[in-house]
Amino acid sequence: MESAAALTNSLHKLLQSSSGTKPSLEALRKGLREYQNARLKRAHAIGDFSGKITRLMEGVTLKDRLLDRWLPAIVDDISSCE
Repeated sequence: MESAAALTNSLHKLLQSSSGTKPSLEALRKGLREYQNARLKRAHAIGDFSGKITRLMEGVTLKDRLLDRWLPAIVDDISSCE
């Protein structure tokens, strides 16, 4: 869903910049390249975050085990204060 919205926004931006005329093939390629670069950046960020959460839940290090044990309780305490 997120990618569909991003693609739609990219195409909309391309059409707006073409002043009502048909965009050139080069402009279309540039717009799609920008879309792809943005999606790859987002995909890498999500992958990195997923890896960190997986390592945290696996408890590979002492820090991971402590965070896995105590972070949910701390977050719950903070959210219940609001």
